[in-house]
This record gives sequence, C-alpha cells and structure tokens, in this order.
Amino acid sequence: MRIDRPPLRHWEMFRLWHNLDMAGKTTRGRVPRDPLALALLWDYQDGYLAGIPRWAQRAVLGGLARLAVRLNYPRRWLDARPGPGLTLPVATTRAE
Repeated sequence: MRIDRPPLRHWEMFRLWHNLDMAGKTTRGRVPRDPLALALLWDYQDGYLAGIPRWAQRAVLGGLARLAVRLNYPRRWLDARPGPGLTLPVATTRAE
C-alpha cells in the first residue's frame, strides 16, 4: 500500500489554505486576510516569494510564523475538519 501526498510540508499548506478559505478568512483572490495565517502558509512552502528579498521574507514572514505557532494557529486551523473538496490522502495499491 502506498499513500500519495504532496512533498515536504505542502499537505499542511494545502489543508491550512483550504480551511481558511472554507471559513471565509480569505479574500476573493484567496489570500488570507490574517497576517499570521499568511505567514504560516509562507512557512509551509519550500521556497521564497519572487520580488521580495529573502532576508525580508525570513525576518517578517518568518517572525510572524513563529508568533502564529506560539498562538496555536496550526492547531486551530489544521485540526479543523476538512470542508467539501478536500480529501485526506488516499491509500492506493499497486500491482507489483
């Protein structure tokens, strides 16, 4: 049995974004309204945003992400039940 999941912390990023979206906590463009939630999304991705210096991203978004963790944002938003359209990883069997 094999479980297909996105790499690294992308699954948490997708779950967080979906839960924020389903709770109405994002703009029409699907950007989180809460800066702490936005910083957590940045923390869960494995890269940097284009056009913003890496040091600035680490300082601002990294600092906000650490604050979000201290305020239990991951538990608040990631432990929420997935809404419609988000499914948990599916176990698949491969004929060997």
